[in-house]
Amino acid sequence: METKEYLLIYNFKSGKGKIRKDITKIKAFFELNNRRLGLFESKEKKDILKLINSHYSKYTNWIVAGGDGTVSSVVNVVMQINGNRPVISVLPYGSANDIAYILGMKKKLSFNLKTILQEKPILMDLNKVNDKKYFVYTIAAGIFTDISYTTNRKNLNRFGRLAYYFEGLKKIQDDESVLLNFKVLKREFSEKYNLFLGLASNRVGGFTLYRKKNSKLNDSLIDIHLFEKKNKFSIFRIFLFLLRMGKKVKSDNIIQTKYIDIKAKKDIKWNADGEYLCSGNVFIEVIPKCLNVIASQKSKKLYF
Repeated sequence: METKEYLLIYNFKSGKGKIRKDITKIKAFFELNNRRLGLFESKEKKDILKLINSHYSKYTNWIVAGGDGTVSSVVNVVMQINGNRPVISVLPYGSANDIAYILGMKKKLSFNLKTILQEKPILMDLNKVNDKKYFVYTIAAGIFTDISYTTNRKNLNRFGRLAYYFEGLKKIQDDESVLLNFKVLKREFSEKYNLFLGLASNRVGGFTLYRKKNSKLNDSLIDIHLFEKKNKFSIFRIFLFLLRMGKKVKSDNIIQTKYIDIKAKKDIKWNADGEYLCSGNVFIEVIPKCLNVIASQKSKKLYF
């Protein structure tokens, strides 16, 4: 029987630094359950690269205590590991915790830790861009997509997720539309869009799209939502989409696909999992069931 060894990856600066208060509780929980827990502190994003080809690879389960950006960084490291890859679980300690939410991790630490020890791993899809980088649940270009890294850090620590919404309100009158050319599903077309939004689940920007159907994390598909720029009022279609909680209407432009080829100007920036990813052309493809994760029973029923 394989011996499970757990590695806690954390950053004291994530979110409001709450992990600093909880780390003693986490260590005590694993000691009580006779499980080995190693610790890895990441002070900067580049620190996570140290996890590759090091003694940390002996740990069979990596617990990421952080937000979406930290989780995405760790996932990209995991996908560089040759051979057996660790199982990934998430503790929500960031400013944005959509990935943790999708996997069924709650605010209650005791519930999350029990879930990590008790639930069996399940395979989920990842999404690859330009044959280089991976993202977990969302990719976007156009208006609002840079909010996660342009929002003032002090405001973020003070107001939490609300700081993102305040920043978004400032951009409503800005023209950040993008001209994109697509090759997908044997079609080729070009249009100007206020927002390109690729979703692998029903969660984005802290919103749960409860009425968005058939969002699975292991169906080998990604949903592309296109919000065309027809006039100055077109931007409100984005808000209506959120108010409808993702419910599809006839006027929606949605493509469900395994891959999509997009030509864009060099200055068009792409955001994935809340972080800047790249600029210009992108080729997005779904990599089926390539990452083992821990998810709650409820999450498994909803998304797998």
